[in-house]
Amino acid sequence: ENADGGENLWSSLLSEVQTSRSAQLPSSKCLLVLGDKESGKTTLIAKLQGNEDPKKGSGLEYGYIDVRDEYREDHTRLSHWILDGDTSHANLLSFALTEQNYSDTTVLLCVSMTTPWNIMDQLQNWASLLQDHIDKLPLSGEDVKKFQTNSWQRWQEYLEPADQQDATSPTKKGRGLGDSDGEFELEPLPEGILARNLGLDLLVVVTKTDYMAELEKDFDYKDEHFDFIQQAVRKFCLQYGASLFLFIRQRRQKL
Repeated sequence: ENADGGENLWSSLLSEVQTSRSAQLPSSKCLLVLGDKESGKTTLIAKLQGNEDPKKGSGLEYGYIDVRDEYREDHTRLSHWILDGDTSHANLLSFALTEQNYSDTTVLLCVSMTTPWNIMDQLQNWASLLQDHIDKLPLSGEDVKKFQTNSWQRWQEYLEPADQQDATSPTKKGRGLGDSDGEFELEPLPEGILARNLGLDLLVVVTKTDYMAELEKDFDYKDEHFDFIQQAVRKFCLQYGASLFLFIRQRRQKL
């Protein structure tokens, strides 16, 4: 009986350790940052690092960001690569995005409000460059389908924070359909949504929005201009399933 009790105790301890390890923050995640020169890539990452004196690199720059979860008293490191804004360095992507780290990589596309007339060209240019690199990776058809399906499923199962708190919300079940064999079948998405599915998590960050005041003053920009820019960027994000982040002035809430 004592032996059985000892075995049960050890089994319980091992189970707790395994549960604790699985709940830890992952250490394999990576951030790939793309964007034109002067789009704010280095400054943005430096802010996330808590670095008050960032130094611009050249070619392909590697670093990491300390990530802390104060609630669980856990921490990890988020690796990041910053590619030079000169597209002639695109061949260096072979070091940053590989078939091994594909599923753990998030791509951040950075554009600046200092040149709003170039934002869409820049987004399309970097997205095409990224697609060209992905096409050269030795990924099997099964791998590509798996990554794309995961992106599709994440999109359909996304819940607003308010819905996540409401256990009775009908949207909490998601929009996937299970068949009689228990396999997960995804519903079609509306036209134009995730039409360019790279199988990667994408972020679009618009920086230097404080320059909007200069655009209003020196270029006679109106709210209609900013609304048009917003619509175009959001349409791009829908096509690629990207999340959009804008650093907004306090007085302006629409863009």
